[in-house]
Amino acid sequence: MQLLRALPVLIVLCCCPAPLHAGQLIVTPSLALRQEYNDNIYSVASGRRGDFLTTVSPALALSEGSEVATGSLAGGVNELLYLRNSGNDGLGYFVRGSGRYTLTPRLDLSTDLGGTRDSSASSIASNSQVTSSRTLHQDYRVGERYQASELLSSSLSLGFGRDDYDNPVYLGTRHYLGSVEADYDLGRRFPGLTLVQVLSASRDATNLSRVDNLGATIGVTKNLSELWHFSLNAGGRYTHSRFQVAGSPLWASHDQGGAVGNLSLGYADARYSASVTVSHDLSSASGRSGAMQRTGGSLSLGDRFTGRLIGSLGAGYTWNRSGQDQLGSGAIDERYRNLAGSLRYEFFDAPSDLALELSYTYNNTDYRLFGVQMNQNIAMVRLIWQHASTR
Repeated sequence: MQLLRALPVLIVLCCCPAPLHAGQLIVTPSLALRQEYNDNIYSVASGRRGDFLTTVSPALALSEGSEVATGSLAGGVNELLYLRNSGNDGLGYFVRGSGRYTLTPRLDLSTDLGGTRDSSASSIASNSQVTSSRTLHQDYRVGERYQASELLSSSLSLGFGRDDYDNPVYLGTRHYLGSVEADYDLGRRFPGLTLVQVLSASRDATNLSRVDNLGATIGVTKNLSELWHFSLNAGGRYTHSRFQVAGSPLWASHDQGGAVGNLSLGYADARYSASVTVSHDLSSASGRSGAMQRTGGSLSLGDRFTGRLIGSLGAGYTWNRSGQDQLGSGAIDERYRNLAGSLRYEFFDAPSDLALELSYTYNNTDYRLFGVQMNQNIAMVRLIWQHASTR
């Protein structure tokens, strides 16, 4: 099996030194076995193929912390086996890490990194784009947070990401992002209320396009009670795009302004949880030329029926769109809908956890410009084991 080729990755993770030495090291090996049926394994609008998929996922996580610093490192592999279409068998992996260091009582430094190799022949990206290709995604971020006073804090973040695809139909995409945020606690006059201001700059680049975006938002977050949380922000953006015209060696450019915003409401108690989010923003059209406007909403519900049985329901809708020769060389008009539900039973408590999960997911993408739709149903059962120990 291809899984044997990835054992060196796990050996390196097992033998690598702890990320920090001031605190207690927590080592958590885990293993997940997943069996699923997918009635559209290539996420296509026509010529659908269904298959049974088996996934074996060993992983290892390390974490250590103290009052001054914390750090974590995790990695694993995913061996994916198809019953009928064995030519699609694949080996994926993930690596992620994070760290925080308190330089002074007022200043914190932080960093995050991640790399994921998707072993599936089809996937849905974070911006609700359906991608009929195996994908390699990388992201890196460094940041700092400064507590200027008891009421005022600021943060700076710089990030880089990259998406690469096995299918040559998709364009490799690079993402650059920088942001500055200021938070002011209005609790003295308005208990639980914080004013948030964000300035951001980003660039999404391919061999055929480059989109630069400047944005500014102002908003508030508020704890309505011990159980309810609310946030709202709104602002504007200015976008300059440069791209190669389809079917031509010539390049064109376009400037565009627009509004951005986000609204979310959340609830959580000992048994129930719920959240609703509505947003409108600019998003990378990763794998394609340029960018697109993204408007969407999501709803999630959770219920801990007993101490060991947990259920969840979720639904989402996203509208991705871009005019011809505006944010890229091609027009985009896609409506994505998602519905998911799961039941999870936890047999043991920490430090040794064993859980069985049943889930169902429905994905639908309406390609309005082509008059076709992609439908996909996925039923899954998964067994997850992990054990945390200290050294």
